[in-house]
Amino acid sequence: MEVLESFLVLGVVFGFSFGIVAICLYAGHRQRLLRHQERLAAIEKGLLPADLEKVSHGGDACCAGRRRFRGVTTLFVGIGLAIALYVTAGPKTAVWGAFVGIIALGQLLQSYLTHRSTRPAQDA
Repeated sequence: MEVLESFLVLGVVFGFSFGIVAICLYAGHRQRLLRHQERLAAIEKGLLPADLEKVSHGGDACCAGRRRFRGVTTLFVGIGLAIALYVTAGPKTAVWGAFVGIIALGQLLQSYLTHRSTRPAQDA
């Protein structure tokens, strides 16, 4: 009976987790769909939506900021994972945390180089 209860609890936890993720994905999809419909309606009327006026070819500063945020977050996840693996399993497995950290450093470098190349050149 105890095993059945543990499977039931596990099923409920995973079911609710899956449900929350599914609801969030559907809400995001619905929001994007409504935004696209709004843009199409504005374009049909001959108006250019404000967010389309700001788009540049190399990506805007907001996207670069998000990439930097993801890179820093992934870097700290890698550091934490390396420390946790070092403490629990030894130095041979801590390499996987360092691997995640190296990926994060690559993301940060890519964000820096992309943002740097999209800045407008200033006249001297």
